Amino acid sequence: MRLLVMMMFFGLASVVYVGQAQGQCVDLMNNQRYQALGAEAMEAQERDDASAALRALEQMLEICKLDPDVRYSIARVRQKSGECQEALDSFGRARESLREAQALGLGDWWVSEAQIDERLAELLQSCPALQAPGRVQVTCSDSEVSLTLPGEPPRPCPASLEMPPGRYTIAASKAGYHEQRLEFAVEAGAEVRVRVEAMQALQGELRLACAPTLTEVTVKHLESGEQQQVGCDGAAVPLPWGDYELWGDGAEGQRFRIDSEVGVALNVQAGEIREGPDGRGSSSSSVLAWSLAGGGLGLVIGGGVLQGLAMTQVNDLGADNEWEDAKETHATAKVMSAVGISSMAVGAILLGTGVVLMVVGDESAEHEIAVGPSGVQWLWRF
Repeated sequence: MRLLVMMMFFGLASVVYVGQAQGQCVDLMNNQRYQALGAEAMEAQERDDASAALRALEQMLEICKLDPDVRYSIARVRQKSGECQEALDSFGRARESLREAQALGLGDWWVSEAQIDERLAELLQSCPALQAPGRVQVTCSDSEVSLTLPGEPPRPCPASLEMPPGRYTIAASKAGYHEQRLEFAVEAGAEVRVRVEAMQALQGELRLACAPTLTEVTVKHLESGEQQQVGCDGAAVPLPWGDYELWGDGAEGQRFRIDSEVGVALNVQAGEIREGPDGRGSSSSSVLAWSLAGGGLGLVIGGGVLQGLAMTQVNDLGADNEWEDAKETHATAKVMSAVGISSMAVGAILLGTGVVLMVVGDESAEHEIAVGPSGVQWLWRF
């Protein structure tokens, strides 16, 4: 008893200044009414008058709501009086006040969380009724939501749980959505209803650069079936995470996936849609340009090789060669030379065409730039 009285006395004097937002807790050490109520509560405790002590302590809370020592004293008075549930609630409020005061850096408090835990353990042992489990009913607005309690595996929602008294935090998660964390208290033998409201979808960005013949395309979210029109101006369009189909002129049913906040950048050409690594797009025109240039270069090189072989065969002829052999060699060299010249001519035309397509493609792709959280991305430059 003496220890409790001393704790109350020093605890009441520990708060020198707490802002008005915490319940008019201003210079309590010099607040005569506050000090008088503290002395009244201590006297009531000494004569075992729990009702008088509680009245004085409650009046102190009307002056300063943020005083963990006073709330702890209320819990101890109720515990000694055998008010099990009321004492349990008061210890919980004392813990909340202590954490709030510590977070604000206010005061040096006599009570600690270790003391609260110790008294709570005593309370639960002395009050069998508090040990009876409560029932928790968890429901969710969305489907396919998983619920997780600390130290336990995930379980589907809805869920009906039998849990011992105490305070808990439950995490609600769903792929592609922000996680929700809900706090609730379980009382002995009572039922608690917890509702997980509609979850907010994680979003990424879609940017489209299209062929001149396309002005907009239709984007369909495969899971929900929702559709929307997206312009081909390269502007960022926020979309929930998931799998999509892109519908446009000749591009029906092409799919892509958004699974990050950076999102996806696509180059849409009439007739096909391609997506390269890291969101960089490619188009059919670029493939054609590189194919023509590569094929033309190969023909030029092959034609040059044939020309060289023809000249080598003619130069290798000597005076001792038979006329028929020399005649045949000249004829073969002539054919090889003609084929080589033709090959180089066709190759030069193809190579030039490919280069022209590259230049034209480069000029038409100047707008294909994606700007997002990760900075500026070049979708494709030929």
